[in-house]
Amino acid sequence: MKYLLFIVFVLIFSSFVYADYISEIMYDPEGSDNNLEYVEIVTSLDLSNYTISDLASSDILTKMKASSNNIALIVEDSFDYSNIDANIYTVGANIGNNLNNEGDIISVKSDLIIIDYVHYFNSWGANSNG
Repeated sequence: MKYLLFIVFVLIFSSFVYADYISEIMYDPEGSDNNLEYVEIVTSLDLSNYTISDLASSDILTKMKASSNNIALIVEDSFDYSNIDANIYTVGANIGNNLNNEGDIISVKSDLIIIDYVHYFNSWGANSNG
């Protein structure tokens, strides 16, 4: 009986748990990387004024488009997001000092909260494969 109550408790309260996480990094799109790189985050937070950092630099996120979707896309200034249903944030001309095609460490955070960080490697994909 205690086991059954524990299972019910976990199932009920696990539905209230929501994790924010980096879900995709496009660091080496086919052709030129210019205006095609992005970082996708699953989150319900407004990421305005959060920062995205790589090993070399940090950028402040500026919201460009709002959506009711729980997906946030961090893009470069001239990225074409017209047909994307997501919250869109820009960082300027480049994300960090460009997303390193060989691998890098990416983090998204506010002053007090680290949303997520990931150490990615070129062997994971996004290597000119779209």
